[in-house]
Amino acid sequence: METKIKIEKYIKDPVFMALVKKYTKEKEEFNKNKSNIDEGHSQIIKRVFQIKEEAARFISKAIGIKLKPSDLVVSQNSFVTTELRYREADIVYKIKGLNVVILIEHLIKVDYRMAYRILNYQIEIMRANEVENPKKEDKECLVIPIVLYTGKEKWTAKNYIKEMQERLFEEEKIKEEEIELGTLGYYTLVDVNNYTKEELLKEEGILSKIMLIEKEKSTTDLIKTFFEINEKIKEEEKKTSYI
Repeated sequence: METKIKIEKYIKDPVFMALVKKYTKEKEEFNKNKSNIDEGHSQIIKRVFQIKEEAARFISKAIGIKLKPSDLVVSQNSFVTTELRYREADIVYKIKGLNVVILIEHLIKVDYRMAYRILNYQIEIMRANEVENPKKEDKECLVIPIVLYTGKEKWTAKNYIKEMQERLFEEEKIKEEEIELGTLGYYTLVDVNNYTKEELLKEEGILSKIMLIEKEKSTTDLIKTFFEINEKIKEEEKKTSYI
């Protein structure tokens, strides 16, 4: 009952409702103007990834390594593909002191040729790195791709290019844990559909809250989610004020 009263209070808040209506309108116009909406969502997440604290937190959890914001250096995120077409990745970071590049791509729909695209990106980044570092004794750049997927349907594309190819002989299914990070044509997938609402609320940072909003399918659920996110932010602010 108390929760219902609090939600009704938010519904009466004109600023809060303006945000909800704006987001709801975007969802309603999704099919009419899909490309523009896709671009808008991607730009929001791209901006979040440009915050090193958010990027370091996301990368650390996705690939299981401990990174600090100071470990990341923004790299050139535009390059020319083998088809000589201009391509801009969502975000590209280098790990300070290492010839290692982290490539993050954000998608809101399943791309069944993603592993093939990733292979092209890896080769082009390695080629660009060779131009920047022409010394023969330098080790080749290691490119680790991560795909953040926030679409409504579960991701069903293959994560590894070998799984996409025709097979001459029957082989044992490739196990994800056997594939090393940076293997050409392989990417780490972070699928929003694999997380519960509770997990995303509990997670620190802005990105998890955006992922949570992307999960909601109705206006009612969206309003409740805005309310819960606001309460979570207040809790975190209280904890910080006691330190």
